[in-house]
Amino acid sequence: MSKLKPARLATLKTLEDFRKVVETLGIDLQASEFPPANGKSVLAQPATANGKVIGNRWAIHPMEGWD
Repeated sequence: MSKLKPARLATLKTLEDFRKVVETLGIDLQASEFPPANGKSVLAQPATANGKVIGNRWAIHPMEGWD
C-alpha cells in the first residue's frame, strides 16, 4: 500500500505547484489564476445539498473548542 505524503500549503508558491499536487492525488479540480470574464465566480453560484438550495458556496467552519 502506498502512503501519500501531504503537501504543506506554504510550499505551494504557484498555481502550477498546486495543480501538480492535486493531480497526484487523483482529484479532478479546475483552478484559475484569473476571475471569470463575466465577473461571476463559481463560489457565488447557488449549490444544492440534500434537496435544499444554498445561496452560495462559501462556508465558515467555526472553531469554538468543541473538540
